[in-house]
Amino acid sequence: MSFARDIAGGNLVAAARSSGRDLYDAAAFGLIGGGAAALQALAAVDAPEARLFHALALWIDGQDDEAARMLQQAPASDAASKLAAILEKDRIRVLGFLPHHRGGPHCLFAGASADPRFEISNVWFHAPRGDGIANRVDASIHHFYRRVAKPDFLVSEMAEWHVLPRNLAEAPFHKIAHTSDFDIHGQEVIPWLRQFDTVLTLDHTEWARLRRAIPDSQVLTYPKAFTIFDRASDIPGYAERPIDILMTGTVLSDYHNDKNELITRLTAQGELKCMLLNGFVSPAEYESLTRRSKLTLSFVRHSGTMPTRALESLSLGTWSLVQADSAVHLYLPENAALLKYNFGDWSGLASELASFLRHCAKHPEDYVGRAALTRRAVCEAFAPARVSSQYMRFCAALPAIKSAIGMSGRQVRTAAPQMQKRGCVVKGWLPADGDPETLATLLESNLKLAANIDDYGGFNDAGRENLIEYARLINAGNTQPALLQAAIEAWGRAIAMQPEALAPRFNLIRALYHFGATAERQQAGRLLETTLALRQAGTLYLKAEDDLLPYDFHPSHFNGQVCNDLRLEAFGGSLKALDAVRDLIIASLHYYRARALGNDPAAEADFDAALALDEGNIHFRIGYAQYLLSTQPLRHKAALAMLRNIANEKAWTPILGTLLHVMGDAPASSRRHVQFFDIEGELARRERYALSRCLTMTGERFFGLRQLSSQVSKIALIVCGAGISASEQIYRSLADLRQTCPEVEIVVVDTVLDCRSSPLTGLASLLLTVPQAGIMAYSSMAIGNVIPQLQSKFVVVAEPDMADISSVAALVKRLAKPGRHETDIVTYDRRPILLESKAPAGGAQRELLAVGAPVEMLRIASLPQSTGMLQAASLTLPILAHQLRASAAAFYFAEEETGSLYYLDKNDPLLELSDYVSPDEALVLSLVSPNWNRFIAEASAFSGPPAPFQDVIETAQSQLAAPVVLAGADNDGGMNFGRDSLAYRIARSIYRRYLKRGDVAPGELAMQLGFVRFEYVRPYLRVRFCRPGMTKR
Repeated sequence: MSFARDIAGGNLVAAARSSGRDLYDAAAFGLIGGGAAALQALAAVDAPEARLFHALALWIDGQDDEAARMLQQAPASDAASKLAAILEKDRIRVLGFLPHHRGGPHCLFAGASADPRFEISNVWFHAPRGDGIANRVDASIHHFYRRVAKPDFLVSEMAEWHVLPRNLAEAPFHKIAHTSDFDIHGQEVIPWLRQFDTVLTLDHTEWARLRRAIPDSQVLTYPKAFTIFDRASDIPGYAERPIDILMTGTVLSDYHNDKNELITRLTAQGELKCMLLNGFVSPAEYESLTRRSKLTLSFVRHSGTMPTRALESLSLGTWSLVQADSAVHLYLPENAALLKYNFGDWSGLASELASFLRHCAKHPEDYVGRAALTRRAVCEAFAPARVSSQYMRFCAALPAIKSAIGMSGRQVRTAAPQMQKRGCVVKGWLPADGDPETLATLLESNLKLAANIDDYGGFNDAGRENLIEYARLINAGNTQPALLQAAIEAWGRAIAMQPEALAPRFNLIRALYHFGATAERQQAGRLLETTLALRQAGTLYLKAEDDLLPYDFHPSHFNGQVCNDLRLEAFGGSLKALDAVRDLIIASLHYYRARALGNDPAAEADFDAALALDEGNIHFRIGYAQYLLSTQPLRHKAALAMLRNIANEKAWTPILGTLLHVMGDAPASSRRHVQFFDIEGELARRERYALSRCLTMTGERFFGLRQLSSQVSKIALIVCGAGISASEQIYRSLADLRQTCPEVEIVVVDTVLDCRSSPLTGLASLLLTVPQAGIMAYSSMAIGNVIPQLQSKFVVVAEPDMADISSVAALVKRLAKPGRHETDIVTYDRRPILLESKAPAGGAQRELLAVGAPVEMLRIASLPQSTGMLQAASLTLPILAHQLRASAAAFYFAEEETGSLYYLDKNDPLLELSDYVSPDEALVLSLVSPNWNRFIAEASAFSGPPAPFQDVIETAQSQLAAPVVLAGADNDGGMNFGRDSLAYRIARSIYRRYLKRGDVAPGELAMQLGFVRFEYVRPYLRVRFCRPGMTKR
């Protein structure tokens, strides 16, 4: 029978998922920690062979005496002898490479101490004495144990996260690896998995894929590897949950195309109030949001795996939307607070959600009752002590288990030293939790090993490792050009050694385009030409083990997700899959050349070639549509149809939604029920690696010439948004403004299109195009580049993504030419002004259409870099107005409908941020800091106390002898406090404006901008770096 084959092949989850409870599926369920239900099913099987599996299940459940008694009834066998040997041991020694966390789902090490049968020595970097063994780069496996006390087995949970000894295969004991993200980290982890005696993965879907990648290895499934802490004392009622569906973590991504499709289909249902937090909040914030949600959404590429976010949600008393074949269903009652769905069955998902919400609205007690029942079951089944004990017992019994299911032994051959490669640039788990010293040592070690490789692969690996470290360092504000040059030289030597090798060519081209200057981009273009010529000649060479850049290296330009799937097949020997990888690389090269050509008509042929080889790549389609919108007005309808199809079915993102709206193809309110917060992008937007996406492949940051004027303008208007350079409606409104008020300085910033033939070229004082790929446009960077170039003294900032620009133009006219009885706000009063409109039903109480302020006020506080303009347009202006309250004593307040003008004190309730956002947005803003640079750190039982403010610069002099005296520079956390830094310039301005006059008492001045807090503590000004304790999950 199939279940017998499943269990014999190690696919225990597939066998356990059977609807029956015969010997094989009952045995499989008992082996994977099924507990009482599995033991009851095994007891009901009247067969001699069931006794052995019953004994194994009892052992895994922690019932040692019962296991010994049951084993006496089992027939004699090799498996029975191995289990008996385990039962006879007083202590089982374990050498672990386990996550060392004390909270969250990865607490096997922390929980294992509750089982007295195990003595665990855990290896991790910077382990304090008495709490583990300190790992180090280049350590020998024999360094981590004493030969007189040899471990019974070694286990590495989430093997892709650890720096393992290069000579791991020499270990004279059973070696077990547990892996899950082997698809994303395949090129790094697959060679390591071959060094283990046994490989575990979480579920039946992962098992099927991993077996194809390492067909000669013994692969078994074990899903119960995650821990849950019981931390909810009560369960909020259904009426206390204003959010219908909450999803956090990686919500929208350039890499995860399948998750993008799920989010797109889900948010298209206008009845659902969805909150999407793209990134990670603190545990306390996550708990608060979850308990105010009716459902949390769980999606994992391997649909059968254990969804940790679903477990966390259930433990907090909130229902979860989970894939139907997830292994989590094995451990929970049939009436658990779970809503099942199948990816791709969108009509079924819509029907289930509608039915669920209707039922719960009528029967809220059923929602709370089932949530309470499930919470108890989850907290009991996944308590750290229980999960850890069952996990270690399963690993200890693996020799007996493999013998019992008929899995023959495997001899691990001693292999050449393995390179300890990093699996990501910035997004993911870094060795030693990203400790810079360890990463630098690891780079040096890897480069030495690469130098001993005889073929081009060594130079290819050296180039990859150098570039990853370069990207990481500039991400922290520490540029080291030597690393980039070393990467370029290494790939150059690889190409010289093997001119037809595709991998080093592709890696070098990408590095030159993304990080190079004009000369490097030209070099990339020449190398790309020769590579495509070799493709035409059919001589390009690619091996399965040839490393490419990590999955998070600009995935909008290469289909890394499909590539990684194909590489798993290629690792298993599939030449067809390797050919498909080669096609994906060539498609990417065509896309790079198309982007590099900019608006050149020749680019269209490369877009066509890229899509012919990678037809399903939505990023290529979006890029092609943007090219058509920028260059060919007669094909706008076709381009918009292409984008509309993507946004409706494959990948709705805020940048697509606003582009379709501005181009006149979709209403602004099409997804007003969706609250999207790009936390992850916001935290990274100043980072050089992230911002390199903002440069076009031609190396230009913007296009356009300033229109010369005989006099300085009185007022400027900045219009920033997606597609505005090609929008006829924007042009008509601004043309009318230009005709009525020719002296207004009009600056147009397009964050998506590079429309150089736009009529706005002759209309605007300055036209900038900063076309960007990705989820959100980095409007803040674009506006920040504009502010220093303004000639005017007063500026009005507007984003037309959500508003009619004609209303903003009317305000600018009024400010430029005030009536006889109106105050000249721009020239004399110089206070900020807010333009307000009635908000759509169900949203905020009011909506801001524009914010005006003196240019000097924006320059002093550098507000455009800190306003959250990366967020949806509905949040941009309210947050900007909120931050201006720190600099302005009063505001003017204009109503769009009536034209009325009010004068408001900055503390007036009408200026409260909560009035200008929806209730759901207000919920988030009440938990996190309004500037979105860092989150309020709250102590929690499972994350430890937050790190306090840390003094990094402090003067000890009796008085300020200069605008502000700084002791020096400090790079802690990537912060720069030198005289050219933003912090120094702000502090100098504070001194000149407030302290030098002597009218501010100590303690009265305290302000925080982004990461930096300024405090006046006489006799000096203190600059402090804020480092909240934010935990990633």
